[in-house]
Amino acid sequence: MSNPHTFWDALISRATHSGVAHTPEAIHKYQSAFFEQETVHAVSLRLYCQCHLPSPCSQTCEDYRASATIDLDHDREDLASDRKISIPALRVLWGAKGMIAKYGDVVAEWKKVCHEDIVEVTGRQMDCGHYIAEEKSEELLQEILDFLQ
Repeated sequence: MSNPHTFWDALISRATHSGVAHTPEAIHKYQSAFFEQETVHAVSLRLYCQCHLPSPCSQTCEDYRASATIDLDHDREDLASDRKISIPALRVLWGAKGMIAKYGDVVAEWKKVCHEDIVEVTGRQMDCGHYIAEEKSEELLQEILDFLQ
């Protein structure tokens, strides 16, 4: 990416990210992890992989690209073949001020891709935007602890 900071600025300026108050320290940590491969245990990774790994920024772009292309193909194949999630429980959380809340009943959508007789699907929206961990950290931690018990 020729200017990752421009990409970052565009990412965090979306309406779904409004009202998020990142501390300067949090922004530095995000940008360090996002742009500087050395911050992601690169020395150990290089020794382990002995290869060049793409930057976290390019990996994020590839993930977004896949969600609009090959992931959709895989999802359609799974639905057509009746392949569904078969785990004991799934807890879905999303920000009420983010994009996900605009798409309807999120829990019902996840139930469609889970085996109803195997998977207990629960979830709720939280009073925040995209950055749940930053905006509602204590509440999110409690959700995780409750789910794991």
